[in-house]
Amino acid sequence: MPRQYKPSGRIGPACAVTLPVGLGLVAASGFGYGAVAAVNPWGIANSAAYLAAVVAGAIGLHWMVKLGKLRSVGWGWLYGLAATGVFVGGGFVGIWRIESPGDAFMAFHSARLGTGVTMFGAGSWALAGWMLVAAWVLAILLALLVCVGVPSTHAGRPFCESCGTGAAGKRWSGKLTNPSAGGIARARSEKSLDAVLAVMPGSSGASEHHLVVRIGACRCLGMATVTAKVLEASNSTDPGTEVVEEMAVSRGDLERIEAWRARALPHSAAVPQLSIRVREHTPLEITPELPAGESHQCSVRWGGGPSMDSFADNEYTKALRKRLADGDYLAAEAAIQQMRHPSDRAYVAEACADWPERPTWLDEWIEERPDSGLAYLVSGIGRVQQGWKARGAGWVPKNYEQFQAHLRDAEAHLVRAAELLPKDPTCRAWMLYAGKGLELGIEEQRARFEEVERCCPRHRSANTFMLDSLLPKWGGSEEDSLRFAREQARSARAGSVALSVVAEAHLHVGFDKEKEAATYWAKPDVAREVREANSKLFGNNAHKENMDSPRTRSMFAYMLWKTGQTDLARPHLERLGKSTAWGPFNPIPGTSDSYGRARKAAGL
Repeated sequence: MPRQYKPSGRIGPACAVTLPVGLGLVAASGFGYGAVAAVNPWGIANSAAYLAAVVAGAIGLHWMVKLGKLRSVGWGWLYGLAATGVFVGGGFVGIWRIESPGDAFMAFHSARLGTGVTMFGAGSWALAGWMLVAAWVLAILLALLVCVGVPSTHAGRPFCESCGTGAAGKRWSGKLTNPSAGGIARARSEKSLDAVLAVMPGSSGASEHHLVVRIGACRCLGMATVTAKVLEASNSTDPGTEVVEEMAVSRGDLERIEAWRARALPHSAAVPQLSIRVREHTPLEITPELPAGESHQCSVRWGGGPSMDSFADNEYTKALRKRLADGDYLAAEAAIQQMRHPSDRAYVAEACADWPERPTWLDEWIEERPDSGLAYLVSGIGRVQQGWKARGAGWVPKNYEQFQAHLRDAEAHLVRAAELLPKDPTCRAWMLYAGKGLELGIEEQRARFEEVERCCPRHRSANTFMLDSLLPKWGGSEEDSLRFAREQARSARAGSVALSVVAEAHLHVGFDKEKEAATYWAKPDVAREVREANSKLFGNNAHKENMDSPRTRSMFAYMLWKTGQTDLARPHLERLGKSTAWGPFNPIPGTSDSYGRARKAAGL
């Protein structure tokens, strides 16, 4: 599929020089226009001078943004707004300094509103008052459109971070002079690469249109783009209608284009293929291990959605995600391989997959390392999360077809990960999450859970996902969910985070009862089961801290507090600190379920 390109958001070091220079050039263009307008009595001709100044300023902005390697559309917008301000300001200053430097700036322009601007030489009709203000407004809007459009558009064009060049340099082009009329109509309608590659030669007679396909690439051939145009055959000067414009494409896309060329343009040169970049990777400066007795400090990742299992970052995953934001997927591969505890492995894998939008480096990872099971694992988790994000958190799905499509893609990637990583429990655990959304039924979910158990008994994430599938809202029952939690707790070894499933089960049952939750949690049997699971997990120093521990401590702290066992909740609240990123505490301070209320009840 075509690569979904997103700018890296980088601001190149050279921008410290080029962006101020660009503003200087724009200000000079505006001042130059003002100087011309001050001495030229033909106001109508000044319109041409203004357009020339805008074009000159745009050219300066283009080159300064290009040389500075600004790769942030947001910063491009801000830079464009600043450029508009200095251009317009330069124009007003130019007119004032040349025509009447002795007057105050504001007084001069106020007087000018009254006298106006002569349009056809001295003594002719003058544009004044509200009409002059309207002309100024239109001129400012034109400057705004150009000055903002140039840097923001250039910053969003496909750019290779490896060699530091854009992906628009021409590497190949081909013209199909007799395309089928049906193919051209579809290409114009759909404006997609698939539609372009469906265009085949038509009959041997003259065609009304030509199809031109152009491949651009960066210097190192690490990134490529495709542009396709439809030209009118009878008009040699026709610039053409863009069907696809500078679309970033993957290695697989280029292979498809080459296959199309071999059929449609057999006598043309072969389409160049992307090179496999030799990526350099240096280990993270921070290690995942903590000194004995310490816990990971966590912060909420990005606002998240309804699909997160571990939605907060610790110090290690925060540093790792910073590397990933720069496209260093080898950091993800090394980090996941380094994890020995299954909970740590699952935590880090999800941290690599959890982004507001699917990152481009993820597709590059699969392209460049097609036999990497970890690439498919991270991609599959990301697809699951994208699916649940599209669905929304309500009872009724918002985008059901999109939800299902994402989950089917996730299934395919997770199955591939399981083939390449036959002993990995994480991919099989996330197949449970996908299966819930695909409504595969409880028996299929049980079979999937057994697969995880064979790889890693009492896997915490798998326990959570299976418990969720057994809840009444997903076709199970209160009895099924509690029975499952008790079975897992009975067979779990002391110190295992899998014991948190007991607290989670009673939490969900209570929440499902809504206003009767407090009554349910006050039952002696509920308090006893939560207390016993907490004791088996944390008693006698049986638990060894891992990345899942803060989440588990937060869960027990909440349930021990709600079941009236605040003295047992206190050690967890002390360990978590003055704030926590984890639920089920209400994140709004002062509410009845807030973390601060729990700490106050525990005397902290």
